[in-house]
Amino acid sequence: MKEWNGWAVALLSAGCLLGCQTTQEPAAAPEMSMEEMQAMMMELAAPSSGHDRLKSMAGSFAAKTKMWMVPGAPVQESEGTMTSEWILGGRFLQSKFEGTMMGMGFEGVSLLGYNNGTGNYEGVWVDSAGTVMMPRSIGTADVSGKVITFSREVDNMVPGQTETMREVMTVIDHDNHKFEMFRIGPDGSEFKTLEIQYTRNP
Repeated sequence: MKEWNGWAVALLSAGCLLGCQTTQEPAAAPEMSMEEMQAMMMELAAPSSGHDRLKSMAGSFAAKTKMWMVPGAPVQESEGTMTSEWILGGRFLQSKFEGTMMGMGFEGVSLLGYNNGTGNYEGVWVDSAGTVMMPRSIGTADVSGKVITFSREVDNMVPGQTETMREVMTVIDHDNHKFEMFRIGPDGSEFKTLEIQYTRNP
């Protein structure tokens, strides 16, 4: 009985401590004037240093592509061109790819930008190989600002299932950059499925 009384006292004490605590209202956000709000919105909407990191990707580039359909498969190589230009006041980099894939003509269009609000890079992609609009990829740059790693969740070949792909864009110098895509293989480990080397056309 003594032990039971001890447990009862402990439980009652804990309940009192929890019940007697005062709940504090969350701190209200500081009020902003209309002018301050407009200034903040204009800053978020303007091209920033995050966009500057993509400037070397604008222009016309020769593209050398390597593709692996499954781990260990023979590499499929092809060539093409990528033409990229800034649109909407320098807020988004629009790229158009023309080349071949598996011996057939291939075209693709992408939009790449930097979200000032989140500090993330964001991209979308569509191409002539299907009717699917690739979901948005979201990425962050490393400390050098030259390597941007993206994550993109896409529909799997199996209906109703999705998979997450990793994509890496590396700025080598003003005239060269590289794109790599990684997927998860049947054994659950990551493998490289795509690599594109871009070299600026003279």
